[in-house]
Amino acid sequence: SLKQAAQSFFSSSPATDIAPTNDDDVLQSCINNQSVSIEPFLISIRRVLHRYPELMYQERMTSQIVQRLLTDMGINNYTVGWAKNIHSKYYNPATGKIVQTTEKGEQNDGGGHGVVVDIGSGQEPCILLRADMDALPIVEETPLPPDQQGSDTAKFHSNHHGKMHACGHDAHMTMLLGATYLIKSLEESNGEFPFPGTIRIIFQPAEEGGAGAKRMREEGVLSNFPTVKYAFGMHVWPTLLSGQVGFRSGAMLAAQDNFTLVLDGVGGHAAFPHLCRDPVVASAAFV
Repeated sequence: SLKQAAQSFFSSSPATDIAPTNDDDVLQSCINNQSVSIEPFLISIRRVLHRYPELMYQERMTSQIVQRLLTDMGINNYTVGWAKNIHSKYYNPATGKIVQTTEKGEQNDGGGHGVVVDIGSGQEPCILLRADMDALPIVEETPLPPDQQGSDTAKFHSNHHGKMHACGHDAHMTMLLGATYLIKSLEESNGEFPFPGTIRIIFQPAEEGGAGAKRMREEGVLSNFPTVKYAFGMHVWPTLLSGQVGFRSGAMLAAQDNFTLVLDGVGGHAAFPHLCRDPVVASAAFV
């Protein structure tokens, strides 16, 4: 069983030993078998999450789904309220409370929909596993011809018009929920786990431009005891085949930012372009 394989692996493998062993192969095989057994569950969860996408700091339903699934797994020690939107319209830093204001056409309720759960001894070392939660303001145009209205595609097409999980966060949450299930299944009858330390599971809102990870860090998700030593996140990648994982050391993946550049020119007459400094030409050359 997976539990027995994990017990053997952690009891026989020193923390500094990275050479493959038979215990590695047995544990990997058990993980694969257990993963296959929950595949229908994961597929159904991914489709539910895809049908109800929510934008950054609006992930109320998404958070509720995650919390319900954690509870169904027998996990009740999760914490909520992470990644509050500190924009002054939604958050009062003096009181630490969310300001419940909603303007016309606006659904932002102040955020705070992140979910965090620690599994293990509650002691160090602590490893963090993370998935993002929010969707994008995109109209899903997955083709649904009349003869396919009852197809599998119709089962997970976005029900929130103008919003779509187009960046794979529904898949990321599903993968992390699956990993959480496997980790939880290692629990002994006395509440102990075969691995040392703690695994911190975080579901992070507002990745799409909302700096949700920064907010959770400011709120203590890394520094709260046990302090996080390593953090791991995954992102689906369309150029890799299923079953393949890409990684590298050092910096990986870039974030976008905004800036303003002003090019000052000198006006003139179209008949005398050589006597002016045309910012359009300069801008073209700059680009």
